[in-house]
Amino acid sequence: MRSFSFPPSVAVITVILLALTGLAAWLAESGTALPLRLGIVALAMAWIKGFLVAEHFMELLHAPLYLRLFVQLWLALACGGLMMVFW
Repeated sequence: MRSFSFPPSVAVITVILLALTGLAAWLAESGTALPLRLGIVALAMAWIKGFLVAEHFMELLHAPLYLRLFVQLWLALACGGLMMVFW
């Protein structure tokens, strides 16, 4: 049986993504935050998670600048569109 190991950066990014997901779930279930604030925090965490996934798992870290900017623009439009629902 072959041993398979991840590079340390993949493990660190995965732990960060799991922590952000757990934090978002905890905030949503706690009921202590106002809905608008919770929406802003949740979308900010979604932006961070999208950035981490795009940069590290989709290999945009080494892509040309225009591709990285396009993905950031897409994330901005998606989060901004969802924020309009909360407003």
